Amino acid sequence: MKNLIKLIQTSLIILTLAIATQAQTNNELKTNTFHVGYVPVSTLSSTAFGIHLGYSKLKTSQSQLALETQFSYTLAIFRGYPGFFERGDGHAHIFNALGGGRLYFTKRKSGKGNLYLNILGGLAVLADQDGKRSDTQAGLGYSFGLFAKTKKNLSFGIAIESAATGVFKVGFDF
Repeated sequence: MKNLIKLIQTSLIILTLAIATQAQTNNELKTNTFHVGYVPVSTLSSTAFGIHLGYSKLKTSQSQLALETQFSYTLAIFRGYPGFFERGDGHAHIFNALGGGRLYFTKRKSGKGNLYLNILGGLAVLADQDGKRSDTQAGLGYSFGLFAKTKKNLSFGIAIESAATGVFKVGFDF
């Protein structure tokens, strides 16, 4: 089972690098996006919040599909909770290197707004620390999101990211 997980992780890393390399060598339209996000977290009786910072590179054609790579960092700060799953106050850092695709719901037109879905996979590193323990682990990273892009190169939406983190994002394309 461990070998299968390593094989999947290695395959996703290679896919991410291949997409990034292809995006740099092809003459199709390339877009860079910086995005920030708010992470509202509430699990069991623990309340938390966090921030999300990311960079995406997109390779598009005139079709409804596009290739995307994303590098992101999420900081989640949580308050501990008593009881069976007792946990102290702490924070988690999540680093993602992801690759995948976007599906636009309508044909892309220059200067028009659009709605799209992205599905990305790759490598995630989670560093989790609370008052009682500290843990760092690498594993499968992912991001599934629904976004709207405006005419002014702004995008906004919601995504489920690695470690089951929900993120409200706002981005700017350049």
